[in-house]
Amino acid sequence: MQVVVNSKSGHFNFVFRKSICLALQYIVLSLMIEIQNTNSPMKKYIISFICVMNLLVFPFIINADTSMVIKVGTYENYPKIFTGEDDTVAGLWADILQYICAKENWQLEWVSGTWAQGLKKLKTGEINIMPDTGWTEPRSRQYDFSRETVLVSWSRLYVPQDSEINSIIADIPLELERVL
Repeated sequence: MQVVVNSKSGHFNFVFRKSICLALQYIVLSLMIEIQNTNSPMKKYIISFICVMNLLVFPFIINADTSMVIKVGTYENYPKIFTGEDDTVAGLWADILQYICAKENWQLEWVSGTWAQGLKKLKTGEINIMPDTGWTEPRSRQYDFSRETVLVSWSRLYVPQDSEINSIIADIPLELERVL
């Protein structure tokens, strides 16, 4: 299973701000080179003023709102993600996301519901991340998935020894909604 992200939900604007700042830094460096090549004292003064003002403003642009709030869908699926005894979200996914948010200086906000409700909230932008979501072609066109699989879910099917069922894919009719 992977983490799925709705990149259209707007919480990636920090990366955009960093890109703008890098472009501005390039402009400042170009202006500083221009100072070297000009003989006009007034032009040197104006370019120097612009460079100093930009260098003073860069840290505020980059660090503005760096403590973003990341809304994550949660549901009951012990031990992967669940509500603990003290009403806090716990489990493998909670631990991973709390670690990432601490490293990135993000604030984590859990939004509870069912798994299906979480996917709907992801689609509408009410949440930014829905953990424990399997990749499918339709979902991949709508969301960004983590590149690494974090957890592989697997199951076993037990049948009587004299059963003719050898494979759930080959021997169980697709129209069956559940296997008892």
